[in-house]
Amino acid sequence: MALALQSLYTTLDPDKRLYLSYRYSGFSTEEACALALVKPAHVQNWLEDDKEFHDAHVRLQGGGKEMRRQIHEDIRDRNMRLLFDIDADVLARVRGLAVDDEGNQIEPTRSDFDYLKRIRTLYGLGTEERDGGSPTFNIFQLIQERNQRNADER
Repeated sequence: MALALQSLYTTLDPDKRLYLSYRYSGFSTEEACALALVKPAHVQNWLEDDKEFHDAHVRLQGGGKEMRRQIHEDIRDRNMRLLFDIDADVLARVRGLAVDDEGNQIEPTRSDFDYLKRIRTLYGLGTEERDGGSPTFNIFQLIQERNQRNADER
């Protein structure tokens, strides 16, 4: 979460960003202080001395829910992008397309095949849904919904 806030508040020091990240995640002031390892007195000083921190804190009080939603979406999107990179590497090895620095084919491992079995249901209808049960997570639907929301916001 601190990484998502880093892009929002680039001039804040890491302790302030970390504290705010816990607050935007729904932790109380006391909990955020404990998790970020900062004293409540420091937070009070930041509120009085740092306009950017103060403004971020005020936004949290007034419209934190929307900010939290956006931060969570950003983190989810970043995580999905990283997962797609892993998926591409595994798929390349399994398809015989991955080569090392010397041009030798990289053979897939047992864990590559196990990984494919686990992610397979994420790329379409899961076993439960295919068998008439409740719907499972569908990655294509997630991407389509996210793209539609982005298009609607433009």
